[in-house]
Amino acid sequence: MSNQVNINPIELLLELELRAKSQAAPLPQKIDIKKTWQGLGFRIGSVSLITPLEQVSEILTEVQLTEIPGVKDWVKGIANVRGNLLPIIDLAGLLTGNTGILSSRSRIIVSQHMGMSAGMVVDEILGLRSFFVEDFSTKHAIDNEQIAQFVSGSYQQHGQQWPVIDFQGIIEYPAFKQVAA
Repeated sequence: MSNQVNINPIELLLELELRAKSQAAPLPQKIDIKKTWQGLGFRIGSVSLITPLEQVSEILTEVQLTEIPGVKDWVKGIANVRGNLLPIIDLAGLLTGNTGILSSRSRIIVSQHMGMSAGMVVDEILGLRSFFVEDFSTKHAIDNEQIAQFVSGSYQQHGQQWPVIDFQGIIEYPAFKQVAA
């Protein structure tokens, strides 16, 4: 006769199930995905700010300026950028009254709103920044009232506060359109 052991089919299936479970990878876990907000960080004077990425058309390093006589000091001139005339505004001069100092780090942030384009000269671009939407606070630490009127709140990241400035609000600002000296 044969030495065959009779195994109950149900016990065999249970044993196979246990072996399979011990070797199987765990199921994926539910991970909460947080929504993010992106902006472009820049500096005017000693103030670091951020503007919504959707308000930035492009960043220019150098343009050939044509001076405009009889305008306020913060109007640096007008530039021909790919066939379009672009007013170049010293953002520090407009917002603080202190003319910015142009350096090799200075850049021009181009913004468009309501059919109007403007190039805003800033002291330095600090790069693209991402924040969690839930970290937005309506509080900010901008002491200068001229700048604060365009700040909607701030994000906190790595111990640094990033006030959010609205370029569209600046373009709509009545003084922005009154450039005659």
